[in-house]
Amino acid sequence: MAHCARFVFFAIALASLARAQNWCGTSFADAGKCAKTCPGGVDSECPGNERCFAGVSCTTTTTSAPNPPSTQQLWCGGSFADASKCAKTCPGGVDSECPGNERCFAAVTCATTTTTTTTPPDSTPQLWCGGSFADATKCATSCPGGVDAECPGNERCFADVPCTPTNTSPPSPPTGNTPQLWCGASFADAAKCSQQCPNGVDADCPGNERCFADVTCSTANTPPPGPPDTRRFWCGTSFADAGKCGKSCPNGVDADCPGQERCFADVACTPTTPTPRPSPASFFLLSCVVSRSQFNALFPTRNKLYTYKGFISAAATFPGFMTTGDFEVRRREAAAFFANIAHESCNLECTVELNTANYDNYCDARTATQNGFTATCDKNGRRFQYYGRGPIQLSWNFNYRAAGDALGLDLLHNPDLVATDSKTAWRTAIWFWMNSKGAGSFTPHNAITTGRGFGETIRSINGALECDGKEPAKVRSRVNNYLRFVKVLWTSVGPGKTEC
Repeated sequence: MAHCARFVFFAIALASLARAQNWCGTSFADAGKCAKTCPGGVDSECPGNERCFAGVSCTTTTTSAPNPPSTQQLWCGGSFADASKCAKTCPGGVDSECPGNERCFAAVTCATTTTTTTTPPDSTPQLWCGGSFADATKCATSCPGGVDAECPGNERCFADVPCTPTNTSPPSPPTGNTPQLWCGASFADAAKCSQQCPNGVDADCPGNERCFADVTCSTANTPPPGPPDTRRFWCGTSFADAGKCGKSCPNGVDADCPGQERCFADVACTPTTPTPRPSPASFFLLSCVVSRSQFNALFPTRNKLYTYKGFISAAATFPGFMTTGDFEVRRREAAAFFANIAHESCNLECTVELNTANYDNYCDARTATQNGFTATCDKNGRRFQYYGRGPIQLSWNFNYRAAGDALGLDLLHNPDLVATDSKTAWRTAIWFWMNSKGAGSFTPHNAITTGRGFGETIRSINGALECDGKEPAKVRSRVNNYLRFVKVLWTSVGPGKTEC
């Protein structure tokens, strides 16, 4: 499993290795005999002292290969390119087998000639920068050390990238009806798609611009059929639903709308299109950060609401979550996220807050405003309750409103969705993780991925009530979860303080 995580994209990029599997063996070469499979990707499925190796190509002949071999192997090197010299092997797949500061690289193709090329070959796996894996296949900027710091701007380093021929059309702004995250002074302005906000937060945008979700980039100057695509006020159960432009609210207030619908500003009327699903590559990448068997080991007695499928589906909708940094950092973020939600939700056994006496105490209409509208507790005579629900135990009316606006859901008037729909439950928890700073200076996501330490995630989530000696037992509960989870996920505690 550890080797699958390091170079997961290789299995996607090279169709010619379709026979690659998870196999048991005493070493990577021994696993190539393909005598015993380990489909779950964990060592416990293998007999004796054998371990589980991923990305194994079963050998078809018994003749010995020349040294160095020309097939994919585990080799030491200062970079992926250096490892292709095949000077020193690391059969166990760990860095400790390599001399000096060299690291162990998997799926290395040993170079057979000393000639060099000036342009990347179309099908050779490499380390390249890009805004996404697909973007990295343009092979514009390499990152030979395999770290994001070698890439320009907000681009990341991707391993095992097959270079594809470039086309003559400009890469941005994208065309078609694919929803995106874009910056703009208004929703209509964001449709120009001039600046992306990949993390879905306003901080990604320049000046006073904001980040808008589900933006359809305009492809022509002619107006679309139906209502005009201009700044308008429209009713809907969510921002996306208001985009159907079925009923206007000219005064900009919810009272103009029927039933439980609300009034949304800056709505660009668009034809109804299905929400695109994350690519299979996203699911594959995330499942190698946290496998199903690891998830089950972390939460063996979880409530049926918290499914592995729901978690992976929700995680794939948040760029950066468990995909920032190398695989050690990605797994560290997963461990930190799970450690905090385990504390909040009784190890995922609780879907709602246990203290029912608090159910009416989470509404503050005086300060709860989002996008110019008050997150009121009442609607048409009905009073809603915003007690803790879901993995992160989302509470307070303004948090339900903010999460709903970000996710395109009317959680203000349908708060029970967080406790009844698996994907919604996970999405609200990940949204909070990616965006909330609480009493801290960083979001929990940034605290882990920038090396601030697990303690800063506690401060961001509930620091005002627990940190600085207020609730040491609760802090210790979260820390104990974290120390246990990093072992299950094969990662390390990382830099920074573990407590707050």
